[in-house]
Amino acid sequence: MDERTATRGFRRLTDVGLLRPVGETKGRYYVAGEGLSAVVAVRRDGDDLVEPYEGFRGTLYA
Repeated sequence: MDERTATRGFRRLTDVGLLRPVGETKGRYYVAGEGLSAVVAVRRDGDDLVEPYEGFRGTLYA
């Protein structure tokens, strides 16, 4: 992957709030932004969902 492509991707993810940059230039890293935290919260709230296809998950991951 070209460095410019990665930079563009990270910029887009930060623009939409999925990631939040921490630090500057070479020391920069990314943490979950507000948008990503909201997605994770929705998923966590769905933990009580009933599996509609009994045994499917086991077959999928086998």
